[in-house]
Amino acid sequence: YPDFILFLILLLAINGYFFLKIFLYRVIGSIVMLKEEIAESNYHMQMYYKVLGVFLLPVATIHAVGNEIRYITVWIMVITMVLFYLASLMRSIYIGNRKGISIFYLILYLCMLEILPLILIFKILTKE
Repeated sequence: YPDFILFLILLLAINGYFFLKIFLYRVIGSIVMLKEEIAESNYHMQMYYKVLGVFLLPVATIHAVGNEIRYITVWIMVITMVLFYLASLMRSIYIGNRKGISIFYLILYLCMLEILPLILIFKILTKE
């Protein structure tokens, strides 16, 4: 694909993933009657994504300009995204524990909305 078309495809795929994730959060929050907790968790998750964008902007700029250090900037971006993702998960678990949510719901949350989509995406990307 040309660069611009690839950019648009990735932009739509990533935004679609996040919108679908937020929609599923709200649906599951309605099903298990935890709308307020899920709304707070969504708020914090979106704040983590915005702060992540602010942190990645200079790294992405350096990546676009410097040809010699692209390998390093890619690793910096991946490590930063993983750290922010883990911080977001920890924050969601903290919110759940603070509100008195059962550990069963937290495990269900982690497996269904966080780990399963990542495994499916990895499976699709590594398909031969």
